[in-house]
Amino acid sequence: MMNIAMILGPQRFEDVEYYTPYKLFRDNNVNVDIYSTKIGKARSSTGRLVEVGMLTNALDVMWYDAIAFIGGAGTWYLREDKNCLRIAIEANAANLPLGAICWSTTVLAKAGVLDGKKVTGFDGLDYGTRKPASEYLISHGAKYTGHILEIDSNIITARDPGCSLVYGKAILEASTKYSRRIQK
Repeated sequence: MMNIAMILGPQRFEDVEYYTPYKLFRDNNVNVDIYSTKIGKARSSTGRLVEVGMLTNALDVMWYDAIAFIGGAGTWYLREDKNCLRIAIEANAANLPLGAICWSTTVLAKAGVLDGKKVTGFDGLDYGTRKPASEYLISHGAKYTGHILEIDSNIITARDPGCSLVYGKAILEASTKYSRRIQK
């Protein structure tokens, strides 16, 4: 069975960016573990609650076939968490499929794993950086495209909530390839 870690902010994560890939993963018999910076109930941008049982400081990337960051206005909780940055760095070093959607692409940028990579993400004003996300990504060495989806090596990025299904499918496909490669 494949294992995917999903990481979301404890507040104001984007519902669709979480629920759509989560359902896709579960429908494909993938074990999904939910991590955040706080244990308990994480509250989405529309008030829906998700039970979080594991803290980001406990995430060991070697247990997973992919890591998926979830965006939304609460992304700044993740971007300011040293464990999220560590996770991105370790996953990238292991060539593990590493996904980010919407504003969560800025977590990968702050971790320094997007240098020279083609990426996309939501280009609205980021509440934490007070600049458009594209500007933040470019300032961290990324090649921002604004496309619906970008896959550059092991890095998978998606633009916004409307891209949640294609994001989930890309992570699922990449994790399947990664899992097969490791089993050989």
